[in-house]
Amino acid sequence: MLRIAASRLRVWGSTYFSRSFCSESSSASSTGSEQGSTLGSSVASRYASTLLSLARKEGALDKITKDVKQFRTLESDHPDFKRFLQDPTIPQGEKQQFIQELLKREQFSDLFYRFVGVIEENRRTEDLSSVIETLDNMLRGDKGQRVAYLVTASPLTEWQIAFLRKRLIRRFFPDDPETELEIHVKKDPSLISGFTVQVGERFIDLSYRKEMRDVKEALRQS
Repeated sequence: MLRIAASRLRVWGSTYFSRSFCSESSSASSTGSEQGSTLGSSVASRYASTLLSLARKEGALDKITKDVKQFRTLESDHPDFKRFLQDPTIPQGEKQQFIQELLKREQFSDLFYRFVGVIEENRRTEDLSSVIETLDNMLRGDKGQRVAYLVTASPLTEWQIAFLRKRLIRRFFPDDPETELEIHVKKDPSLISGFTVQVGERFIDLSYRKEMRDVKEALRQS
């Protein structure tokens, strides 16, 4: 069971919610951060894949699986923690110090501690929740659980989901067309249209948002 100091959380919560934008602007900031760091983001996939590869090399998959479960339990039990991570107005140094103390106190593995440190050094703390969620999905796939995580710009009908399930099985499991593929769907209007899908370590972005980014990048380089 997590042993977070209640007094520290009270101070932290008070600091967070006493900010001048704690009403409507705080809500908008939090929502924007969550949409910008969606489950299937390429940034989250890259970081998660890196840690998964290191865990395999060091024989630490069990430890990392435990760390991920513990971290997600922390976020679930303390929703303010996730908002704290994603709040861009909180100084990076303040976030880094709090997270380092937390990981040490809760006895996370050294590999996980170092990995989170790299994310912090790269100023990606706001993406940490998305990275851990993506890593959790990859670990499930690594254990043989065939699960697809689908992020769409708008709701899908049951027929559309069934159609996509068949296409995904054909794409990712061509040698096992009768496999059972569980699909988790999440809505993210910031994609504009289209969808992203992640199966294990494999990620596909077929959103209009990505197309616009590609066009902007091409124009910038021309």
